[in-house]
Amino acid sequence: MMKQFLTAAVLLLTAVTALAANITASVSRNPVTLDESFSLILKAEGQVSGEPDLSPLKKDFEVLGTSQSTSMNYVNGSFSRKTVWTIDLISKDVGVLTIPSIRFGKDSSPSLRVTVKDSNAGGQPAADQAISIQVTTDKKTVWRQAQLVLDIKLFHKRDVRNASLSDIETSDPYAIIEKLGDDSNYEVVRNGVRYGVIERKYAIFPQTSGKLTIKPIRFEAHIGATRRSFFDPFVNGALKRVHSAPIEIEVKPIPFGVNSSEWLPAEQVLIKEEWSQDPSKLAAGEPVTRTITLMAHGILASQLPDIQLPETDGVKQYPDKPVLDSRTDGNGVVASKQVKIAMIPAYGGKYTLPEVRIPWWNTRTGKAEVATLPATTLVVSGSAKPTTAKPDPAAAASDATPAGKPDIASHLSQPQAASAPFWKWLSLALATGWALTIVAWLFSRRKAPAAKPTASVSKLRNQVLHSCQQHDARSCKNALLAWASARWPTQRIGNLMDIVPLMDEASANAIRELNSALYSDHPDNWRGDKLAQAFRQLSEKTADGGPETGLVEPLFKIRQTGKSMGE
Repeated sequence: MMKQFLTAAVLLLTAVTALAANITASVSRNPVTLDESFSLILKAEGQVSGEPDLSPLKKDFEVLGTSQSTSMNYVNGSFSRKTVWTIDLISKDVGVLTIPSIRFGKDSSPSLRVTVKDSNAGGQPAADQAISIQVTTDKKTVWRQAQLVLDIKLFHKRDVRNASLSDIETSDPYAIIEKLGDDSNYEVVRNGVRYGVIERKYAIFPQTSGKLTIKPIRFEAHIGATRRSFFDPFVNGALKRVHSAPIEIEVKPIPFGVNSSEWLPAEQVLIKEEWSQDPSKLAAGEPVTRTITLMAHGILASQLPDIQLPETDGVKQYPDKPVLDSRTDGNGVVASKQVKIAMIPAYGGKYTLPEVRIPWWNTRTGKAEVATLPATTLVVSGSAKPTTAKPDPAAAASDATPAGKPDIASHLSQPQAASAPFWKWLSLALATGWALTIVAWLFSRRKAPAAKPTASVSKLRNQVLHSCQQHDARSCKNALLAWASARWPTQRIGNLMDIVPLMDEASANAIRELNSALYSDHPDNWRGDKLAQAFRQLSEKTADGGPETGLVEPLFKIRQTGKSMGE
């Protein structure tokens, strides 16, 4: 019995090996639409001599995936084997394309032709399309660093699964792109056909003037999921892919005559203040909190300027670190900067806080405007500031020589008059000594060598470089502030922008980028290579406290110098 079984098995294997493979090729449908997947089906009757080589398909098609199934039958002494390969493809071009012959070792499949039609990219959905994409912008021209709203609508007639949208890319590598709110889902009827719509919006802030190109956006999803067989219940249906057309936008430069440091392009800017108590009912020596909020629509919080608070004699001001916030809605970005100032009036009386002015550019009207916080008067109860009475020259003269009386010098006794030469010579000696001291000090200052860098400044400089190497934006900010305060002890340095006027151009630009990164949504993405390189290029003497060669003199210092020279 065992001998007969082995003989039958050998004959069966011999029969299987002897079967010649008969390979056929077909497609799931023809014609097909560009960017819509279809299936190439290869069937082999019998044993093939190798696995299929799909590399010839990659010339005109993108291979999305493959699957294989095999079935064997033995009926009435006859053995049969069938293998089916299903290859999902998407065409790379339109036209009549040839699906080449696929080799299975020594065997090969026949070639066949398929017609690929164009799709309706970037426009209204066509009645025969299962899915389409429509991309628009809220304007065709935009000011540099101003907001441009990109609106993407995805139309579909059937259920979509595994949907994905490509990243938004522009020709400006420095453009800032922010998603606006959550996606919207609703239905519309176009040309008598009901479509489901998925809508998504983005805010784009171009950083370079000139032509801005929004590159084609790709959307893909599986449409109308169906089962191929009982044993394949998780098939997601045909993959459909559509592209939008590219969009070109003109980015206008900063208008002539507008200071770049005051460039704030927005749709609306408001400034307001709040007080912890009534400013007209304050008490001397008691603190009060003033909260100033700057709000803007159509701009990022990192672009909002610092709120300058002029000093007021008799009122001490202690501002906290500003709090930045950016939120999005369906129409754009709404940004705010809020600063709280603790204020302590020293004496009773009335104090006027100057108005606060924020220049900005109205992107709707194309005109320069100013957001103004009016001057505020503080009424403080308590003792007034003591005043020192100035002597009356006429009264002093009257006291020295009363009318009708001789001069007091005429009544000096002889011994007192004789002591006058002594005091005269003593005053002359003291004056000569002071003169010699001043001359010696000036001479020693001229001859003294330049002071060597202090160890603390050098150490702080190394901390800045270390933070740059670690790409730690927050640590680098703290190190920079500490270094600058030690490097320029006479300057008032409270934030990074106070350092910018003191640095060369490369270092100033790198510090501005660090400042922008700190107020962005992703400060951890900051890279310190640029700042480290610019910082190393500063000479050792310059960076560590020597002559300020190559550094820019502070603007306020230049103005003060010019004023004093003109006076």
